[in-house]
Amino acid sequence: AALSDTFAALPKNQRGAVGAASARYAVHRYFMQRHGWQIQGLAPQGESWSSSSPALALEDRVPGEFLSMFEERVGAHGLDLNELAVLAATLENMIHGEAVGRLEAIYRVLGRAPEDSLGHDEAAGILDTYMQAYVVGYNISTLTREQVGTLNRKISEIFPPWPQLKDFLREAQREAAPGLSRLAFADVARIAETVSERYGRFQDAEDCEDIRSRLVKLEEASGTGRVKLVDFYASVMKHGNWQFREHPELLKQMGALDDTDPSVPRVIIPNYVYTPSNCLNPASAFYAICCRDMCEELMDHVESKIRDPFARPE
Repeated sequence: AALSDTFAALPKNQRGAVGAASARYAVHRYFMQRHGWQIQGLAPQGESWSSSSPALALEDRVPGEFLSMFEERVGAHGLDLNELAVLAATLENMIHGEAVGRLEAIYRVLGRAPEDSLGHDEAAGILDTYMQAYVVGYNISTLTREQVGTLNRKISEIFPPWPQLKDFLREAQREAAPGLSRLAFADVARIAETVSERYGRFQDAEDCEDIRSRLVKLEEASGTGRVKLVDFYASVMKHGNWQFREHPELLKQMGALDDTDPSVPRVIIPNYVYTPSNCLNPASAFYAICCRDMCEELMDHVESKIRDPFARPE
């Protein structure tokens, strides 16, 4: 429904298909809405959507014939809803395959095989390791068993929200594999995929909301949605906002600095929250997990109600 609503609201050619920029927008929105995933190669460039083929997000990951077919289709005719759905489903399947590969690597490091049946506690330990490597961005296949043990012991220091994430993980385990005393690899993989798909909302509630609230506390009294740059940096020592350290040039490059008054530059709160520096990169070849744009829900509502590129004001 999310993809069809967005598609219905986009301008189309005589064939009823959308062009490259609109296709990129639609697939990007689909993954951000569902999982909070920002797919590499699909994110907007600056303030505009690239006119290159959205199939380039699959570059170097699918057979050349498949990529050429999609690129030719977009260039000649655009993509209809079914073709967009195929592209999104292909990406999603490849991401699930990546998650399974990551889980298989953990089994190998811990001396287990995918054919093994695991007890509840051992499966929980493997899932813990999966998520620990996921949130700190480690490539598990490069770690030794000793390094995994160190990660297990020190995760609360490396990643302070681990206790909340562990509760989140256990809840997903109960939902995805209810009542199982022994778990096959397929059961553990299903839990891992469920958590990966839902993690974007967890991160937004934990990390992104924390960043928003810290910035709002520093906001100018006039309610401009901005924080004076001097207050932004001073809060590192005053309030322990250790993450607010970006150089002004970087803030400007990311579109988060308002320097219309050079004597009092200001950080733009929403623009800062949605910068790539606040994204989690879970050692994935496909996506990063970024803070959800609060306007997305409004766009979802508008698109689902109007389902057309144009509408009368009334």
